[in-house]
Amino acid sequence: MSLESNEGNFLSFILSLGFNWWLTGYLNLSLNYRHTMHDRFDEKGTSDGVNVRLLLVLE
Repeated sequence: MSLESNEGNFLSFILSLGFNWWLTGYLNLSLNYRHTMHDRFDEKGTSDGVNVRLLLVLE
């Protein structure tokens, strides 16, 4: 389907960069950055997000 026939002409691009590190066998640190670009109804916008996760494995 072409964009011209798609109602709303929606485009979205997502750029993502992630980092994952096991500090020890029981402790994990993750960092993820995401940048998105949107284009719909001739309106353009961007958004950014950062996720940080600390995982502790209990046995």
